[in-house]
Amino acid sequence: MFDIEFNPKESFLKEQLETSGLEMKMSFFGIGAGEENRRRVQEENEEQRKLNEQANANYSYEKEVFKAEKTDYYAQREYEFETALTQYDYNTEIQDYSYAQSLARYEKDLGIYEAQLDYNEAALGLAISDQEAALQDFGLQQAFQREAIYADLQNELINQGLIEKHKKLKLKLLKQVLKMNLLI
Repeated sequence: MFDIEFNPKESFLKEQLETSGLEMKMSFFGIGAGEENRRRVQEENEEQRKLNEQANANYSYEKEVFKAEKTDYYAQREYEFETALTQYDYNTEIQDYSYAQSLARYEKDLGIYEAQLDYNEAALGLAISDQEAALQDFGLQQAFQREAIYADLQNELINQGLIEKHKKLKLKLLKQVLKMNLLI
């Protein structure tokens, strides 16, 4: 089906000749192709030189940009480090201030607590004194009541004894009066 033979060298050579334009020049002009080749090579060399100059300029520009970016990077890094250090110092100062405030508040609360303990101790002493005084008053009241009861009992006994004596005396007198009445 396909009778065409493929020769890679032949097709590569054909392709090169077609792109360079030599094949056409040789067929039309024959020998003038060398001059055209030189002119073309010079143009290509000139074009290559311009491309090289442009590449060098581009390389120099990229190099300058890289240096600037590197300098900016280190400057930014230094700035960020300084900023972080400043922020750390600021946070440390805030923490120290907060700690000092907490410590002052604690010391104040401790003073209030100790004063309250002193007040509580004084109140306890007063309460104990009040209770002791109340117990002493109660004891004295009981003693006076006992004394009064004892005195009342003694008076009652005395009165009872006098009444008995009086009754005995009355009885004796009555007996004597009866005796005298009987004698009469």
